[in-house]
Amino acid sequence: MLIFTIRKYSFGIILILLFPNVLISQSFNDFERSNTEARFVFYNTENLFDIYKDSVKRDEDFTPNGAKHWDKWKYYEKQENLSKVIISIGGWDLPELVAFCEIENKKVLYDLTNYTSLKNKGYEIIHFESPDRRGIDVGFIYLKDKIEVLEAEPITINFPWDSNYKTRDILHSKLLLFKTDTLHFFVCHWPSKWGGHLETDKSRFLVGSVLKKEIDKTYNENPGAKILVMGDMNDTPFDESLTEGLGAKTDTVNCKRNSLVNLSAAFVNDKTGTHKYQDSWSVIDHVIVNYDLLNPNNSMHVKDRRAYVFKEDYLIEKDPKFFGEKPFRTYIGMRYNGGYSDHLPVFVDFKLR
Repeated sequence: MLIFTIRKYSFGIILILLFPNVLISQSFNDFERSNTEARFVFYNTENLFDIYKDSVKRDEDFTPNGAKHWDKWKYYEKQENLSKVIISIGGWDLPELVAFCEIENKKVLYDLTNYTSLKNKGYEIIHFESPDRRGIDVGFIYLKDKIEVLEAEPITINFPWDSNYKTRDILHSKLLLFKTDTLHFFVCHWPSKWGGHLETDKSRFLVGSVLKKEIDKTYNENPGAKILVMGDMNDTPFDESLTEGLGAKTDTVNCKRNSLVNLSAAFVNDKTGTHKYQDSWSVIDHVIVNYDLLNPNNSMHVKDRRAYVFKEDYLIEKDPKFFGEKPFRTYIGMRYNGGYSDHLPVFVDFKLR
């Protein structure tokens, strides 16, 4: 019995030994997941660039001689910080899948999984280069012993009013969980509000519409498809890009089997934000599923019918300018702050019957 107990909780003990200041607080009472459960995480990493100049990207600031003096020491400190978040958000087990946005390339994910505390943990990488002007992409890492990637493709966004305007691709993959059930997974990073909310609304609405068409296409090919969307949409669950463009409901009233339900709407009701701009917290990081996944009688479903914001003390710092608290980010303007990200991660658990 003693040997069994040690094995069962060895990962939690290792977490405490490696990161004594990164403990699972009382607000995150997690337990070991069963072999029929999987945790999916989304995290905007706040400009995870390598230190090298890419001739076709606007990444000059994130080089040793650039405005932010981004060097190897800062780069690997940020990578180790991110690994701490991933390990602690998993609880007693590593999360089965972690999706990212604001990553420069595949190399940064390779470094994360090979030169941090995530080394030799079994993560594989899915990534495609996006045409984004700054050179930032989306991607994810996954545990190959629990998840198999059957298909993966980037979905490029074209803006009819400006052929030169480029943004991040949507990453679509078809996953097989525990060799049992399939899930269509979409990772997003929609256009920002840079230039003004009203001026950029139509861009996010268009991306939402493109995603809806892709999901409808998936349903046409497989009416029983299970859908998960995660991403930084730069809009809240109640903005038109999500409610009208994507068609994601903010509650389960009058839902049908293929209705999309935005689980992040509950964060707004709980007054829990994922990002802070000046003095206002908002929910712009989303977990969206189709209604079928909320039925606990189905073979695969969302555990407890909810998603979560991971808001631990070490991810937060005091906000002397706007009061209260804010995410402990990597940079404040051009000043290196040594933190994690300007966003908080979100996650959802799936359970197979």
